[in-house]
Amino acid sequence: MTSAPVGLSTSAWWLEKGVILHDNKYLVAEDRKTYMCEKARILVIFFGSYRNRSTKHFVKYLNKLYSYTTEKRARLEIIFIPQDEDEADCEFFVKALMGDWLIVPWSNQQLRRKVKNMYSVSDQPWLVVVKNDAKGSLVRLDGKSDLLDYGYFCWRDWMEIAKEIPPPES
Repeated sequence: MTSAPVGLSTSAWWLEKGVILHDNKYLVAEDRKTYMCEKARILVIFFGSYRNRSTKHFVKYLNKLYSYTTEKRARLEIIFIPQDEDEADCEFFVKALMGDWLIVPWSNQQLRRKVKNMYSVSDQPWLVVVKNDAKGSLVRLDGKSDLLDYGYFCWRDWMEIAKEIPPPES
């Protein structure tokens, strides 16, 4: 894997007060968010949309990654940031194709835009891998390439990189 600005702090936006995440039934998932925040070591932030053919194909890889890491009890969570133009497309995509991931609701356009800009996402599908720490330390800016090149075993490298990132200063 090629290196990126590993450890670069962005923001642990998912920990911010008032951030509500949904589950794949498009219901508020506060209990799951709390569990995720306490247990996950890394977060895979996934940007995509239903109308994008590549995104629909890529979801298969993500579902395998999530199933495999859940089976291995890896502490990894996926958060979907919808890029859909239409809420109905987003809801259909979430219910029909997504795995058991968390999602930033389509209606929270301000947060979706903020996160997209934070990681300079210009394409979809796109994966950003961050350490689940107080600063949201960057593990991989291009997790999509890792997943396509190395398969779902790439999560092991992500975990190792996350271990090497020093804890944020208090």
